Amino acid sequence: MNALAPAILVIEAVVVLLVIPAVARGHSHVALDIALAAALASCLIIAAARAHRRSGLVAGSILQVALIATGLLAWPMWILGVLFAGLWVAALRTRRTLSQQQ
Repeated sequence: MNALAPAILVIEAVVVLLVIPAVARGHSHVALDIALAAALASCLIIAAARAHRRSGLVAGSILQVALIATGLLAWPMWILGVLFAGLWVAALRTRRTLSQQQ
C-alpha cells in the first residue's frame, strides 16, 4: 500500500533523467535544460523518500505539473507526463481506498 506512490515518483525521476540526452542535442540553453531536468529528478527522489508523509504526497502532486511541463524540453514528455499524472492520481485513490478499508 505505501510503496506505490514512492515507486511512481522514482520511475518518473528515471524517465526525467533519460530525457537529458535528448535535451543535450544541441539547441540553445542546453545547460539550463539539463540543470532543470536534473533538479526535477532530484525533487522527485526527495518526494519519493517522503511519500509516507502528507508533505511528500503534496510535493509529489505539485511535481506532476512540473513533470508535464518537461514537455517544453522534449515533446514526448507531454504524453509521458500526462500518463504519469494519471498513475499518480490512481495511486492516491488506491491509497485512500486501502486506508479506509483498514
